[in-house]
Amino acid sequence: EQEFFSDGMTEEITAALAKVPDLRVVARTSAFEFKGQNRDIQSIGQQLHATHLIEGSVRKAGTRVRITAQLIKTDDGTHIWAENYDRDITDVFAIQEEIARAITASLRMPLGLKPGENLVNNRNIDPESYEKFLRAKALLNGRGGLTDDAQALSLLEEVVAKNPSHAPGWAEL
Repeated sequence: EQEFFSDGMTEEITAALAKVPDLRVVARTSAFEFKGQNRDIQSIGQQLHATHLIEGSVRKAGTRVRITAQLIKTDDGTHIWAENYDRDITDVFAIQEEIARAITASLRMPLGLKPGENLVNNRNIDPESYEKFLRAKALLNGRGGLTDDAQALSLLEEVVAKNPSHAPGWAEL
């Protein structure tokens, strides 16, 4: 029921990590191929040519979200880092930033950011609109046909009407 939200969080964190110089991040479509499969970490790592994998879960209840994220070495399946984040949904961009920074810190990767710069740009969008945006993206990525496209279009029109400066909403629209 909340899969679209989890997918959106994954995509945002992946995009943030891709900004880190010298960090090779596998494309979302390649990584999502393994979604929902209970497969061996070493096998997935070999297929993706990845040294580390990020696993996690997102649970949402009302205005609260719990995100569990783990960084795992693919050569031996050991956990390098794991953390739970319990936050109010209004903090969603701060949580994404915190997770991306924690992952890069555990990899001992320099962020390559200028002072005051973030990996995740805080978009001034209310939680309800952000949820509609993520739901629309999930509908579009699912390629479910004209019904899904029409529903996504309707959601995106609501998002940009309420948040005219939300560039990602306009881009999807």
